[in-house]
Amino acid sequence: MPNLLAIHYVQLIADVASSFILALVETLVAKTRAWEENRCLSFMYDGVPLLAMLDEYVMLRQEREEEKKRMRVSVTCSLNLASHWFLNAECSFIAHLNLLFF
Repeated sequence: MPNLLAIHYVQLIADVASSFILALVETLVAKTRAWEENRCLSFMYDGVPLLAMLDEYVMLRQEREEEKKRMRVSVTCSLNLASHWFLNAECSFIAHLNLLFF
């Protein structure tokens, strides 16, 4: 069985790294916009406007986050249904035992 503390620690590190990357992207967007406004030029990276690349990254990241939320809701609903089924099965079993022995 995996160490739950280690799993939690890895998730915490991933969350911090993810937040740090998002902050870097936001800073890069702000600085690129300021640069473009000062020079009235688009900042190009490999022939593509950097802001377009960053906007696409932010959009894809938001879509991934929404998908993660949907998956969490789906898993939670599945667990609730399973626990409901087990409770009903347990109650039925106990009722059946009461009929047999009492």
